Amino acid sequence: MPHKENGAPYGTPGHYHVNYPASAWYIKNGGWKIHLTVLPQHYALVDEWLDKYCPGQYKLLSGGDAGEKDFTIYVGKKDDMLKFAKKIENSIGSLLERSNAGYSDRLLTPRIAARFDPGRHNLMISASTGKPSASFYGREGIPYDEEASNMRHQINLNKQVGDEKNKEHWERKLANYEQEIRKSMSKQYGDIFTGTGANEIERRKKVVKRKVKRKPVKRCRCKK
Repeated sequence: MPHKENGAPYGTPGHYHVNYPASAWYIKNGGWKIHLTVLPQHYALVDEWLDKYCPGQYKLLSGGDAGEKDFTIYVGKKDDMLKFAKKIENSIGSLLERSNAGYSDRLLTPRIAARFDPGRHNLMISASTGKPSASFYGREGIPYDEEASNMRHQINLNKQVGDEKNKEHWERKLANYEQEIRKSMSKQYGDIFTGTGANEIERRKKVVKRKVKRKPVKRCRCKK
């Protein structure tokens, strides 16, 4: 069957739902986008489902890497993103592979990942200067500003030369700075970035059984 928008057969690489109102909102405001890792033999089925149920723009490949980010779904608000991620998991989860989206994405479930996109002109407010900054791929779903990107560069440089002490110093510095980025993003985007907590995806926590220390048995040294 063909797409209802342009008649292309399902499984054809390209951008879809481009002229939908939700797509225009995303282009203007930015927000969260979902990445799916899918085998080529399942492209058509996933594409057909998204054509029916995705409210905004999505794409198959067209810049995304095969075997990593095969499908990209542009959602926007965090609550809407989490709600749609649940729907994907419940409806077509069996067609997805374990996510291979990479370190820049936050893993929502083993098969669904997402990251925040600052949107128009790819600019964000720097957490250090409060001024507009270019945005870069970050970590765990958050984008990096120039300051964070430079810190990561220092980590990689020290890793290359084998300076473990300096590498750990920059890793600590970057981890602290990521918290400042989150605060800055929360202030700039509000619940578009943070969500309201209404649709959080519950992860199953691995139950670790505590080992019970047994008291040593005292042996009697009495002569028989």
